[in-house]
Amino acid sequence: DPYLIADEEQLRYIATAINEDVDWEGVYFKQTADIQLSDEEWLPIGYMIQGYYLSKWQTFASYPFKGNYDGGNHAITGLRIGTATTPSADPRMQAVAGFIGYTVGDVSNNYALKEDSVVREVKNLFIRDALINMQGLSNVYAAGLVAYASNGFTIDHCKATGAVTVGGMESSLELTDNKPFTVECTITNSGERDGAEVVQ
Repeated sequence: DPYLIADEEQLRYIATAINEDVDWEGVYFKQTADIQLSDEEWLPIGYMIQGYYLSKWQTFASYPFKGNYDGGNHAITGLRIGTATTPSADPRMQAVAGFIGYTVGDVSNNYALKEDSVVREVKNLFIRDALINMQGLSNVYAAGLVAYASNGFTIDHCKATGAVTVGGMESSLELTDNKPFTVECTITNSGERDGAEVVQ
């Protein structure tokens, strides 16, 4: 049976509980009501921390979300990361920012899925009026719904609206099996790097 998510406190706990020992692997969550978030900055569900070492940017710590989230056809409204004048300074959001920041499965090739392949899933969820403002020091992955997903991930019947502003943004989904979903989001690249790209 899934863990039922009915309010902001329960929703935020999914994110704040993720650390070296808790990644929610194999756990299912189901939202049972629309949730209006307070003005407190949102901590993405799953994150990574990067730093500059040996002349290149490297990931020093990563805490991916390994669970599954069913929005139950409900909405989450008012997700905020940083502000227009003050981008987020939280080190957990210098590389990834979104409702789900970082998630991974165990699939190496979407075209050769096995019966026991582990594919994470987010479905039946609507993110409304998300505002994300961040200034990453390296590659930045930002999105209203899922910022960075790799090695097996499915988005099914989801919609995200809002605005994402980053310096040197690159938003990506890697090795995914995406069913139809909608993104209505204003993307602003405020950095000096050219060729900011959104890959779906």
